[in-house]
Amino acid sequence: MSDPTRRFAKKARPRSGHRAPRHVSLRVLIPLAAVMVGGIAAFFPRTAAVDTSARAAQIRELVRTEASRSRSDATNVRAEGAGLRLTKQRAWFRHAGFGIFIHYGPSSALRAPTTKLWWRGITSSEYRTTRKRSFRTAPAAVEQWVLLAKAAGAKYLTVTVKHHDGFGLWDSHLTDWDVGPGQDLLRPLARACRREGIKLFFYYSLVDLHEPTFGQNWPAYDEFMRGQLRELLTRYGPIAGIWFDWPQGRPLADWHLERLYRFVHALQPWALVSTNHHKRRLRGEDFQIFESAFPGNPGPDGVVAPVSLLPHEVAMKLGANWFYGSSPSGYDRATISDLLRKAAAHNTNLLLDVPPAPDGTFDMQAWNALSGIAANAQEAR
Repeated sequence: MSDPTRRFAKKARPRSGHRAPRHVSLRVLIPLAAVMVGGIAAFFPRTAAVDTSARAAQIRELVRTEASRSRSDATNVRAEGAGLRLTKQRAWFRHAGFGIFIHYGPSSALRAPTTKLWWRGITSSEYRTTRKRSFRTAPAAVEQWVLLAKAAGAKYLTVTVKHHDGFGLWDSHLTDWDVGPGQDLLRPLARACRREGIKLFFYYSLVDLHEPTFGQNWPAYDEFMRGQLRELLTRYGPIAGIWFDWPQGRPLADWHLERLYRFVHALQPWALVSTNHHKRRLRGEDFQIFESAFPGNPGPDGVVAPVSLLPHEVAMKLGANWFYGSSPSGYDRATISDLLRKAAAHNTNLLLDVPPAPDGTFDMQAWNALSGIAANAQEAR
C-alpha cells in the first residue's frame, strides 16, 4: 500500500509561510451503533498502523514557523489583556448565568435530525470531498450570532471553531481543511463581541477525524493541537476561554490536559479553560462542564459526574443533534425559560445550543423565541 502522507506534500498551498496539505482519507472510523446520544462515549477501534513520519515532520516545521511568526502577536495580546486577572474572570463566570452555544461548520448542511445520521454524514467520503467546496457563510452571519446573544440577554458566546470533523472556522497554517484564505470567520466575530460587550469562548474538539496523526502518532498530534491553539490565542485578541471537548481515543491521563491548560494560560493567563470529560476536576481547570444534565443528575451516558467547587456550566441542546436541522418543533420559549430557571436554581450557567443554518444565519423563529428571554425568566422566578 502506498504511503498516504506522500500525497500531502504535493498539495501544500502556495502562500506566505508553510501550509499543510489536504487530508484524503479518514483515519478513525466510529461505528455508528456505538455512538451514544450525548456523543460522549464512542468506540475507537484499533486501525492498521500508518506511517505518519512525513506528516509529523511537516507539523514540526509548520509549528516552528508559526511560533516565530506569532511572537509579536502574542506580545500584543498579552499587553491588551494586561488588566485581566484569572480570579476575576472566574468570579465573573460563576455569576454569568447564560451563554449561547454556536455549533456551526460544513456539517450544518447535513441537516441531520439525529446524532447517528450526523455521524454517518461526517464520516462519509462525500462529506470530505464536497462539503468544503459548498461551505458558504453569509457575510454578516457572525455578527448575527453576537446580536442574537445580546438580544437574548446572554453574557457570552461559545463557538465551535473546530468540531470532531476537524474543519476550522479560521485560516490555519497547519491544515487546508478550513475556511481558507480571506474567509476567516473568527476575526469579525471577535471584533463584534468586543463591540457588543459579549465575551467569547472558543470550542475546540480534541478529536480530529481529518488529521492523519490523530490516533496514529500522538506526539505529532499533540504538537498539531498546540500549533492550532497558538493561532487561536494570538490572532484575535483577548478571549474569555477555551472549551475543550471529547478526549477520546486514548486514556484521559494520556491526553495530558493539565499540560494543555498550562499552554493556554501561558499565552492568555486570564483565559478560562475546561474540558467536557465528566470526570473529577483536573488541575488547571477554571470551570466544570455538564452536558445535557444539571449538576447531580445522570448525564447522557447514565453517569452522575462528580460535582466540584468550581463555577458550573451546563450545555443543553433543544433538538436531538447539536447542529442545525434537528429540532422539528423549533424553539419553544417556555422550554427555554424553564431551563434558565432550573440553571439558576442549580447555581450554574446555561449554555444553550442555538445552531445557525448552513449559511450561518438564524430565522425569525430563533429571534422571536430568544429576544429578551433571560430578563423574562428572571422576572418569573
